[in-house]
Amino acid sequence: MAIKAVGFDFMGTLVHVQLDNEKYVRSMHRKLVELGLACSYEDLMEAHHKAAQKYRKIRVDTCREIDNRVWVAEALEELGYDAKPDDRLVVEAVDAYFDPFVASLKVPPRATVTLSKIKRHLSVGLISNFSYGKAIREALRKLRLDRFLDVVVISDEVGWRKPHPKIFQIFLDELNLEPLEAVYVGDDLKYDIEGARAVGMKTVLVSGSGTVREDEIYGQAPEPSSVAPDFTIKSLPELLRILRVLR
Repeated sequence: MAIKAVGFDFMGTLVHVQLDNEKYVRSMHRKLVELGLACSYEDLMEAHHKAAQKYRKIRVDTCREIDNRVWVAEALEELGYDAKPDDRLVVEAVDAYFDPFVASLKVPPRATVTLSKIKRHLSVGLISNFSYGKAIREALRKLRLDRFLDVVVISDEVGWRKPHPKIFQIFLDELNLEPLEAVYVGDDLKYDIEGARAVGMKTVLVSGSGTVREDEIYGQAPEPSSVAPDFTIKSLPELLRILRVLR
């Protein structure tokens, strides 16, 4: 069956980033102080870390996504504030948390050229594990990657995280495709390759991206995967040769 679409992971595949939680929490703290809260950076960091550990474990154990606003609201409750996930204060705090993250994202060399060439012949989409979909969509616009994407599936918006098959099936359903009509490209054996293989998609592993998963930073990484990809590449331009074979 001929390939009709290519799905991509975000961090480590379409963009590179060096995660810096301290910088993100400092940005959030500045915003909260600006909005009138009197908490210290150290207290906020401790409360945020406690909430993050709780929800990251839930994510790893269940593959269910929990919006970052829930984490921050719980952290503020821990500090004695009456906060709900939809409160303006919480939304602005989370926006501030992700501002330096979005600003730090880098697109690998020749990635946009590669996407442009793929887009001429195939549908292109994104499947991303991320707890705040608004930040990913902002990043896609800022980096002008949105112009290549026919469908964007983010765990925060659909409730399921990779490697759960449901998030990959949502991608396929959006494009009205059978699994063998799509290939998925990612840099993680567990989240990307195992998940896509579980629904029957062809898989391509991008090796050596250097992007460290946040779950690993916080000691909440899932068990490693022994699943092998159908293909392995070191950079996105190599994908073009593989797609010519699959088409």
